[in-house]
Amino acid sequence: MTQHDLPFLTIILAVKDPDAAQFDACLASIGALRNSSRFDMVIVVSGQLPDVSDAFKARMHSVNIVVQEPSGVYNAYNKGLDYVCTPYVMMFGYDDLLLPGLDKVIDSIPDKEMPHIVAACVLMQDIGIARPSRFRWGLVFRNWCQQGLLYRSDIFATRRFDTKYRIQADHKLNMELVSNPNTVVQYRNDVICHFSSSGLSQTAHDWVFREDMPNIVRTYYGPFFWIVALTKRKLADIFKPRSCR
Repeated sequence: MTQHDLPFLTIILAVKDPDAAQFDACLASIGALRNSSRFDMVIVVSGQLPDVSDAFKARMHSVNIVVQEPSGVYNAYNKGLDYVCTPYVMMFGYDDLLLPGLDKVIDSIPDKEMPHIVAACVLMQDIGIARPSRFRWGLVFRNWCQQGLLYRSDIFATRRFDTKYRIQADHKLNMELVSNPNTVVQYRNDVICHFSSSGLSQTAHDWVFREDMPNIVRTYYGPFFWIVALTKRKLADIFKPRSCR
């Protein structure tokens, strides 16, 4: 078996009573990729799961369905991480779609000295293309879209998503990783995913994370950016009070 025949990427799909049509479209977008035979699929489901077709399973290296009680998306991702055996992993929502740009990204990742994070572009519904900031401190101002990220799976050998946060635990993880100068990030201009505006992160706000954000910034970026984060939050309170959000 050659290196390019080996499974390379695990896609963790967190689903809770998914709409069957959206779920089927998501799986179809994954199975249509040229590299799909190098993908392991871990579907972490709570509630009812539509049928996963034999045709889709045949396109993948493996499909693993894991059932757990509903306890939030990051608990689902953490559960899925227990089943990862590939060099890279992605986190995904069933209302999102993978795009052919992912094939190009996967083909370009070197077999040696693989980056810790591959940060690519995402087509965000109703917004347009979102690109990850190439400044390590850019995450102080805006998170990267998680569906545009491939994490090297050994990152999770000693950590998991912080389930204290409802929808922004990935933001905390990204700051932890990217603020470390030893973390190798490969930035890509390829658009690898269509991100649905109906996703949880587009329709809710994580107030616990918002309160903790300045101290998280201080931990990973130091006192200067801590002051920046405090100032940013204060200005937001003045111009857009919490009751109006």
